Amino acid sequence: MDINQTLRKYKSIKPRYDKFTDELHKRLNELLSKANIKIYNIEKRTKSLESVKNKIIRKKYQTPLENIKDFSGLRIIHYYQKDYKKILKILKREFKIIENIQKPSDHERFGYRGYHYIVSINENCLFPNGNRYRGLVAEIQVCTVLAHAWNAVSHNIYYKKEPDLPVNITRRLLSISALLEVADNEFSALRKEEAKIKVNMKFKKSKRTPKYNINSINLFKYFSTDSVHSLIECRLERFNIKLSLQKPLLLFGDYYADEILLIKNLCHKIGINHILLLERIILRAIYGGDKLFKLLRKDKLMIRNSSIELIDLIITLLVASNLDKLDKKILYNIGMRKDFAEYLLKMAIKADVIHGISK
Repeated sequence: MDINQTLRKYKSIKPRYDKFTDELHKRLNELLSKANIKIYNIEKRTKSLESVKNKIIRKKYQTPLENIKDFSGLRIIHYYQKDYKKILKILKREFKIIENIQKPSDHERFGYRGYHYIVSINENCLFPNGNRYRGLVAEIQVCTVLAHAWNAVSHNIYYKKEPDLPVNITRRLLSISALLEVADNEFSALRKEEAKIKVNMKFKKSKRTPKYNINSINLFKYFSTDSVHSLIECRLERFNIKLSLQKPLLLFGDYYADEILLIKNLCHKIGINHILLLERIILRAIYGGDKLFKLLRKDKLMIRNSSIELIDLIITLLVASNLDKLDKKILYNIGMRKDFAEYLLKMAIKADVIHGISK
């Protein structure tokens, strides 16, 4: 294999990879912004000729243009470990994942904790100018800020040189890595605590906050906000239940129109006439509904892959916390399917959720 010939070939196609990298960078920023996922940064680079040469020599590739998968490389640097799953769902939706590499790859190596994905353009995705980049692949890395810091600081000392390091240096690096992992976990825990504090403050201040009337538009807006998701997710985690990533309500209004109408009719029957009162009832039901969540966790109709749709959960909470105002006939009349109404009422009776709330 002639390295110089390979490098000449790569030099001729590198401008295409440069544009591919830029397009990926732009698209990832747009996707994460739309999903309201806060990130520290998205780094990008296209492999230099020198880097390609060194990799060919180090890996002893015989067909390097086929073997090397990271000519285009990007790194999504996010703040909290919990956001990784949300980012991964976006990547799976938008790209074809060819290979998934978790680093470190075994229990002996420590430190650079990140996820690497070799991706190509998905035929069904709305990637701008996607046809220009058919056949190209890129590596997208996902890691927290602290994992990124570890990689940046330890790169020259540790990365790809573990066998040559003295034992005392390796031990010190492992100690630092362990501390960073603890810090990552603590930041995630602090985030949860902060969310709980915000929920409690919101509950206390709700009487002084402007009241928005219950209608379909306001319900769509409210259920599309991060605040309602955080409010519920904090509690669900205790019971190993997650909110599934559903379609954005405001972008797919028709998809949820029947459910939103049902919630609106439920609110009117119960006597909920503004969004803030609805939020207070949801709060009361969440913190008084331990038995309900335990029942839900075992439920195969509502729970799939340990996840529940937000809209389904809201309907369940409203019914369960207002049994004194609801019966089968009322639920039928507001548009609920008979079998679903009977199912919810049975579950609500078993759950014995704290009812009602003072206005």
